[in-house]
Amino acid sequence: MVRRALTVLNHVLGKSFVVAANIASILGFLIIAVSQKNQALIALISLVIFLVAILIRLFVFFDRFLQLSNTLGHESLATYLYYKTDDGKIIHHQIYKHLVCKNTVMYEHTHNFNWTGPIPPIISSDTMDFLHVAKNTKNNQDQAIFKFRRPIFFKEFAIAHIRMFCDDTRQVSDTRVVGYVRETLPLLDFTIELGYKTGSVVKDAVLSKRPLNTHFEAPYEFVELVPFDRNNNSYKKTIHNPELGYAYKIEWER
Repeated sequence: MVRRALTVLNHVLGKSFVVAANIASILGFLIIAVSQKNQALIALISLVIFLVAILIRLFVFFDRFLQLSNTLGHESLATYLYYKTDDGKIIHHQIYKHLVCKNTVMYEHTHNFNWTGPIPPIISSDTMDFLHVAKNTKNNQDQAIFKFRRPIFFKEFAIAHIRMFCDDTRQVSDTRVVGYVRETLPLLDFTIELGYKTGSVVKDAVLSKRPLNTHFEAPYEFVELVPFDRNNNSYKKTIHNPELGYAYKIEWER
């Protein structure tokens, strides 16, 4: 049992333990060489260096453990998707993600999206600083990279807000909103406000889903129809505990 404990200790502390031990040995020789007046000070410095080395190693080990247990670095509590257009041409799209940090510290957030209009969206945020857009060639998506305005620490709550101003004057973009469930998510909420739909007949929207590990052109599986709310000129759908590893899409006729 003692041998197992020593093995685990060696794995956790690793080279930091060895380096600290070597430094302590050197300081030990200095203690012998110097006068008694300075021996206590050198002994104290040796102890502090040893403890700092252990704490740094424990921090690194804990951080790596958290990264392996949660590759995204956070837990999602809820995602709210808002899509609004009054004329079918200028689109205001906002996403609110309620997150809990699962790393020792979280500095950035990545949002995957796939805008199909000809003009790139103008991206901003109320809770983060927008950095740049990167291309994800694996799933034909773009990645908006944001930096939190202050570090988010382990188990701390944060709201990742993403705003996209989209110009679709030519009306060629796909009329749909997609939510991705990459980790356990208790709530996925869609609100789609279409101010221009004032006709007497407005067809239901279609809710469908598709596994995330399929090709981006793979078909979606029908889930249900979403009725149009004439009082608010909107489609509204809340999904509790959506299936992990799926993309959920609401699509409607222009």
